[in-house]
Parts: sequence; structure tokens; C-alpha cells
Amino acid sequence: MGKLVPRERVTLEVVALIVSASLTFTQMGFIAVHPMSGESHYAMTLLAVIAVTALTLGVSSGVLTGVACGLLLCLHAALQPLDVFEAAVS
Repeated sequence: MGKLVPRERVTLEVVALIVSASLTFTQMGFIAVHPMSGESHYAMTLLAVIAVTALTLGVSSGVLTGVACGLLLCLHAALQPLDVFEAAVS
């Protein structure tokens, strides 16, 4: 990819934020992993969005997307807890 115009860069950052928000609130960003002990664990696919953004747009965009994903996850924990333990924390 060549040099990006600032308008294209901002557009790609906004697209990354929209993708991370949609993954968070549709719960497609969490893959349930059930070990033999019966506890519930979740693998987060949101980290892939942060990694792709950081690799394609640079470190500052990766940090911005990471902070936004963290805030979205805090909002998700308050509004739509995944399990009893997350509901007790928020």
C-alpha cells in the first residue's frame, strides 16, 4: 500500500472502530471456549482488529483502536455481561 492521504487514513480508522464496535455488541468478537472443568472462558477476536490496524496504519492508529476497543469492552461489560462473573464485577 502506498502513502495514504490523511482523509483515507481517517476513513480506515473509522472503519476499524465500527468493525470493533459491531464485533463487541453482536458478541461475534467473543468465541466461547469450554474446558473440561466446566468454567466458561472466551477468546477475543477483537485483538485481530487491533493488530491489523496497527500493522497497516501504524502504531498510533493501533493505540487509538486499542483504547477504543478497551472502552467498548467496558461498556459491553456494563450493558451486556457475558456471564455471572462479569455481571458481578460491573
